[in-house]
Amino acid sequence: AAAGLFLATALGGILFVTARPGVLRIAVESASADARIVEGIARVLTRERSPVRLSLTLVDQGQAEALLKGGGVDLATVRSDTMSADSLAIAALRKSALFIWTAHLSSQKTTRITEWKNLAGSKIAMLNGSPADLALLNVVLSSEGVPLNKIEIVPIGSVDAMASDKGINVFATVGAIKSKAIAEEFRSFSRFREAPAFLGLETAEAIVLAQPRLEALEIPKSAFRSNPALPPEPTRVIAVSDLIVGRQATSEQAVASLARELFAHRQTLLQAHSSGHVQLQHAAVVRRKVHASGDEPCLKDQPPR
Repeated sequence: AAAGLFLATALGGILFVTARPGVLRIAVESASADARIVEGIARVLTRERSPVRLSLTLVDQGQAEALLKGGGVDLATVRSDTMSADSLAIAALRKSALFIWTAHLSSQKTTRITEWKNLAGSKIAMLNGSPADLALLNVVLSSEGVPLNKIEIVPIGSVDAMASDKGINVFATVGAIKSKAIAEEFRSFSRFREAPAFLGLETAEAIVLAQPRLEALEIPKSAFRSNPALPPEPTRVIAVSDLIVGRQATSEQAVASLARELFAHRQTLLQAHSSGHVQLQHAAVVRRKVHASGDEPCLKDQPPR
């Protein structure tokens, strides 16, 4: 009887241990949209009693991957264009594009800029203008033949301030594709200015060949559901992905478990973020392979085992 009691107690202990959910610590920039997305994911995983849970650590801008490298967390959110070569991408949360456009105040009589070659001598207002956003803008301008020493980039903190600045007629922002927030930004902007004239990229494919972490996309006509239609015609842009990444030393079993749970509850997560910010990539695991010739993002479409 004693032996039976011991065995039952041992089995109960094993069952308790295996039933206890694993917790992965994830670093997220506190001021980013990723923080709201990851908080939503954490709530869904808890509510659904998933075998893996997320515990958020909020950090300052640019510190998430640094904390990951130092071993302070298991995961971090990071943009694909700033991701280090030794990190492993697990899932793509959303895609954001760099939009560049020109627009005049209705009282202005100057000629509207419609070609890249005419940007020289301009001030370009960059909404918010994080270091990563400014670096991405510089990449695009250089590729399109705009001399960086002949333009001035001015980070501005709000759409209203940007649109009302009479000294600026060229604008840029990085925003989540298909999100209500970016559409509202353009509608708000149009209250102060003429309808934006978007500058489509002519060298998008060349940019991606040089920097495989970026992606060339075409934004369809009227993607922002506005009147008049914005953009008025299909527009080529450069996009980046917001990723959940781990270290090389992160447990493969834990990573696979998280990937399974993310995509098992994908529809619930998308519904929880009806603003359109979340676009969980339809790939169970996203891995990054380091090749001798350089770094390339590699997507694995097969589900984790």
